[in-house]
Amino acid sequence: METSVWGYDLDRDVSKSALLLDAGTADVKELPLADAFERVFGKDCEFDSSMIGWQGDERVLIRVGKTPPTTKYQQTFCVEKPTIYSFNLKEGKIQTGKP
Repeated sequence: METSVWGYDLDRDVSKSALLLDAGTADVKELPLADAFERVFGKDCEFDSSMIGWQGDERVLIRVGKTPPTTKYQQTFCVEKPTIYSFNLKEGKIQTGKP
């Protein structure tokens, strides 16, 4: 599941979290997507991501696209068009390219 948190009446500074619920144990674990994408894109990269589904039992599909444009600060984008990536749950790594 994915959660989003933002301040009242604000469209910026949205914080997203990807959570995995293990039905067998009822454990909830936050997926380290920010760290995994930082290893792929680098540190100073701006993007928006959304979980879109599963690829087998061990991979979560993530859609990555540009954040909305703003004039409030200098944006550094790392994706030009929406792209789907695969996150390996066991390795904690992003598979680049087409899953």
